[in-house]
Amino acid sequence: MNVRDGATRCLLFTDPANPTSNKIYAEVGFRRVGDWEVHTFERGRKSASVAGWDDVRRIALALPECSERVSRERAQWRVRDKLFVWERPLRASDVRALGEDAPTGPILGARVEHLGAKEALLADDPAVFFTTPHFDGYPAVLVRLEQITLDELEELIVEAWLARAPKRVAKQYTESRFGESDG
Repeated sequence: MNVRDGATRCLLFTDPANPTSNKIYAEVGFRRVGDWEVHTFERGRKSASVAGWDDVRRIALALPECSERVSRERAQWRVRDKLFVWERPLRASDVRALGEDAPTGPILGARVEHLGAKEALLADDPAVFFTTPHFDGYPAVLVRLEQITLDELEELIVEAWLARAPKRVAKQYTESRFGESDG
């Protein structure tokens, strides 16, 4: 399968000591992963760093009163025991419902403030955000982790945290980070 056929990854074997090819590869978005170079092609976007579980962990745990737990062998992040982002692989029923559109790769679940916010995300970037019938009527989106940029991931996680954090904690955070105050 090649890029024109919809491939989203490729393996590149290169000489790390070759500065010319390394410069070119960096310009087109390849990133080094151990002894392998991995690149995710993002349709319609300039190449950016690919997000991963370490990024989710780093961003979430930097938020006030956040904790990480493992449930059913999957990571989840909570603020005062309220779930806001979690590892959410597709279930068999999800794959059946999505059919050929079912993504492969890591999936992040994220709470949103309300159903209107969910619909806006789904409409804004369907290559990144999606849902399944399991989440109908529930304020959460599913995210193709390998398709979201790090900046978008941080915004999504912070918004999910704000939707679930106690009002006082959220207000302190927004005032300290953005200089915003309600009164």
